[in-house]
Amino acid sequence: MNIPQGFPLRPIESKRVWNKQSDLGNIVHEFSGETQKEVVTYIKGQVHQGPLTREEIESVKYDIEKLPKLTREINQVRSEVDIGRGFVVFPSWGDLNVHESRIASWLVDNAFGEAREQDDKGSRLIEIFNVSDNLSMKTGARYHVTREGSSPHTDAVQRPNDPDYLCLRCVSDALMGGENILVSADSIYNKLLENAPALITTLTNDFFFHLRGVEKIEEKEYFPAPIISIDNEGIRLRFLDHYIREGHKLAGKPMTYGQEKAIQYLNSLFEQSDLQFRARLEPGQQVVFANKRMLHARTEFVDRNPAREFYDPSQLENLETANRLMDRTWSYKRVA
Repeated sequence: MNIPQGFPLRPIESKRVWNKQSDLGNIVHEFSGETQKEVVTYIKGQVHQGPLTREEIESVKYDIEKLPKLTREINQVRSEVDIGRGFVVFPSWGDLNVHESRIASWLVDNAFGEAREQDDKGSRLIEIFNVSDNLSMKTGARYHVTREGSSPHTDAVQRPNDPDYLCLRCVSDALMGGENILVSADSIYNKLLENAPALITTLTNDFFFHLRGVEKIEEKEYFPAPIISIDNEGIRLRFLDHYIREGHKLAGKPMTYGQEKAIQYLNSLFEQSDLQFRARLEPGQQVVFANKRMLHARTEFVDRNPAREFYDPSQLENLETANRLMDRTWSYKRVA
């Protein structure tokens, strides 16, 4: 068995190795009463009453000196995300309305790490909703502006420095669908080791990733990186099928038969139900997971109302009639 140096030769044993018999209970972390009171008091002194725009939410700064209890509690749960099962779910916030509670989740995102820009407009918080039923990933649209299900991926594969944490908050749920799916890198690696060890070498060699929406590197619109690598926290992934295919096209280097087979195998592993954690977040719930340690996707969804180009936050006054809205943040670990 020709496994690259430094990679496990035997199945990984960790909390991130899931199967259908795994006990994934206690995944919800409820903040202490003291921390909730601290956050509520801080937010009430920051914003006005009523609907808040994305820009107004982003404008609220995470002040570590004024939020010591939140900071301490996030640091306590961080190990569960970094080296534990790889994710944690936070429940809805009491004593805050829907608009204020979006700020609470934004503060949690920033307590985990530095929230950085996600687009050329400098947005650090992205609102994910269906902009138009006429848009499709097949015609070049980003999945977060459609209602389509997404293929398995890690976020920000188009950035050489991809985020450590992906933070998703369900603001308003869809009428139907929109379930989130997670599969861990450790589970994927073990399956490869068991059934297709030769593909590990292929996946740990460089593929080309499209620098979509990111500044060119040395006049190139792509960069090389492996799909599977390893660091001091274990196996890590960088994967999005479409962006890899576009990267190879731009590089003028078609994928080999072995590379194609490896990508197809990864896609098929993701579809195995015994490896999946599935959850349809309820309004107010938030999940934070290790972006480099998971593949994730969502199922297609159907909204209650026609799609709109812009999401009017006033519709959140009645969640029973609102369209689906998720808040997404990319957070990076702060260097001490």
